[in-house]
Amino acid sequence: DFQVPHSAACSIEFLAAKIQGSIEGSCAGLVLTGAAPLQDAQQGEVSLVDNEKYLAKLQASPAAAFIVPRSFPAVESKVLIRVDNPH
Repeated sequence: DFQVPHSAACSIEFLAAKIQGSIEGSCAGLVLTGAAPLQDAQQGEVSLVDNEKYLAKLQASPAAAFIVPRSFPAVESKVLIRVDNPH
């Protein structure tokens, strides 16, 4: 499995390709500066959200993008990377 080191920077397209995900949302030129848990994620970071019960926290998060299961509901004005298995 591919993991983004907390201090690594990469394009969202690079990450999506590495984890075989599809990008949803406006993300032209988006560079991810690291990864963090949902409750700690900051601007520029990516976070994993594996359950719809965290939808409100996702919507309130300043994170740049979120790795979610393909079945996760659409989220307006957020960038999602949809994957078969988020773990």
